[in-house]
Amino acid sequence: MKTIKTPLAILACLLTFQVHSQLVFDTLSTVEINKQLIIDWYEKGWNNKEYKEMIPILFAEDWTDGHPIRPDQFDGHEGMLSLVDSYYKAFPDIYFTISHLVADEKMAAVRLEVTGTHQ
Repeated sequence: MKTIKTPLAILACLLTFQVHSQLVFDTLSTVEINKQLIIDWYEKGWNNKEYKEMIPILFAEDWTDGHPIRPDQFDGHEGMLSLVDSYYKAFPDIYFTISHLVADEKMAAVRLEVTGTHQ
């Protein structure tokens, strides 16, 4: 078993996120909302393993990965669920720490430190 620790830079386009009524952002600006969506995804979705609940909240039904290494990746919620499950299979203790987070009204960029033990 080898623990892997690596910084990751990820650019997430928030145009594909959908916000459901259960998320209340009445007092936040669009930029603050975009940052909070990213924080929620990594802290709740990944680190707390609440991704099954978070995927339909944060990702559009027609989400696509578009990563050339995974050309056969499923689209939509099923695709994101499959992607996260594959990471947990390889790294059951995967943990994301946000080191940098910047956002505007349409996009957010996040730099992560990701640790995990490969199985």
